[in-house]
Amino acid sequence: MLCRSVLIFACCAALAVGGSPAVLGEFPWHVSIQLKNFYLTDDLWAHWCEGAIVSREYILTNAGCIYSIHELRVVSSTLDWKIFDMVHNVTEMVRDEVELGRRLSLWKVDPPFEFDNHTRAVQLPARFAESLPGTEMTVSGWGQFMPSEPIDILEKYRAPIESRALCSIRFPGYDWLYHICVDVARNETVCSRRGFGAPLVYNGELRGVFHNKYDCNLPEIYTEVSLFRDWIYRITGV
Repeated sequence: MLCRSVLIFACCAALAVGGSPAVLGEFPWHVSIQLKNFYLTDDLWAHWCEGAIVSREYILTNAGCIYSIHELRVVSSTLDWKIFDMVHNVTEMVRDEVELGRRLSLWKVDPPFEFDNHTRAVQLPARFAESLPGTEMTVSGWGQFMPSEPIDILEKYRAPIESRALCSIRFPGYDWLYHICVDVARNETVCSRRGFGAPLVYNGELRGVFHNKYDCNLPEIYTEVSLFRDWIYRITGV
C-alpha cells in the first residue's frame, strides 16, 4: 500500500490554474484513466491519467500510466470524470518500441467506443510531422492540484511550442529527439503541471502526449506523436 502512495505523487500532476472549462464535445477524444482504490479512501475509483482515443478500440497515453489491468478502467464522453455513462475495461497494454526509454503506450478497451458528437477518435498527425516553434497548441486535462483533490471538470489552455534548441539549453543533456517543448510560462503565470498522458492538439490533430515537467519556471515536455506513427498503425491499424 505504501508503494502505491509513493506512485501517486510520482504519476499525478496539477492542471494549470487559470485554464478555462471545456465544453461537452470540444475534446471528444479525451478520456479519464481511473485507478481502483487510488487514494486509499472510501472512493472505489479515482482519476489516474489522461488519454486520447485513437480508434474504436484503442487509446494513447503515457507509458508511465501503466498499472495492473485489473485495477484500471477508462471513462469516455464526459466533462466530469466522476459523472459518466460509458466505462471501458482495459484488456491490453502495449509500450512503444523506442530503445532509449519508453514514452507512449496504447491500451485496448472493451467494450469499444461508440462514436457520436461527444465521443470520437482524435486525428493523428502525418508521419514525421514537426511541431514548429511559435505554433500555439491546446492542452486539455483534469490533472490534480493535490493527490487528494482532483479537478472535477475538464479544462483547457493554449500555449506555444518552444524551439528544441532553446529547450536543450534549459534541459542540458536531455534527449529532445522524441519530445516537444511547450512554453506554458508565456500564457500561464502560475505553476502548472499536467496529468500524465494529457493530449496536446493543433486544429484537432494530436501532436503530443504529456511526458513530464521538472520545474514551475521551465517548459512542459510532451512526446512527439508523429515520430510514433508507424508503431501506432502497426498496433491499431489507423
